[in-house]
Amino acid sequence: MDEREFEVFFREMHPALLRYGRRRLDVDTANDVAIEALRTIWMKKLSYPRNTAEEARLQGFAYKILDGLIRNQRRSEARRRDLVDAVGSELRTRKSFEPDTADIYENASGGRSLLSCLNKSDREILTLLADGYQVQEIATILNCTPKAASMRLSRARDRLRYNLERRGDVSHPALKRK
Repeated sequence: MDEREFEVFFREMHPALLRYGRRRLDVDTANDVAIEALRTIWMKKLSYPRNTAEEARLQGFAYKILDGLIRNQRRSEARRRDLVDAVGSELRTRKSFEPDTADIYENASGGRSLLSCLNKSDREILTLLADGYQVQEIATILNCTPKAASMRLSRARDRLRYNLERRGDVSHPALKRK
């Protein structure tokens, strides 16, 4: 199908696909999936229908693609809702925790400048900790084992303590051993 033929097909099918999608999704999402279905047909480089039977098959194919996109959209929305529910539930049940080294530096004056004297890896792992992630979650984010994440966290804390001691801030809470 050349560009001109596709434009004809697009003008014929877009309103029908949009109407079909609107019965199942909100207007904006319906428009997105209708256009995506037509884009998929364009990318497949199909031949233009030469008779009504071929035209019906191509239209049926467009609806089949649209149905798949609608199902994908619904699954995405369901996963998003489940995630929001899970996060909300986690936040409601999470117990408060004692401030850690990274929390202290995120909230202390000059804390950002202290973290900036650490290497990127140390800043990243301490910031993840300060953001409330547990070691298991940090390991997942950093694509390493929990043991490796724990070791990296311990070393980052040690380097942070070393920088504090070099600054002469020996009374800082981060220097307390747990």
